[in-house]
Amino acid sequence: MSATPLKLLFDENISYRIVKKVAHLYPGSEQVISWLDR
Repeated sequence: MSATPLKLLFDENISYRIVKKVAHLYPGSEQVISWLDR
């Protein structure tokens, strides 16, 4: 049971890193990243 939140956090972190890597390709994504960073 305790492995599920850990996996979710891990997957979330990877998704976030991918978003940050790809974000500079799209206009307006800086606002999205700053909103996510709050």
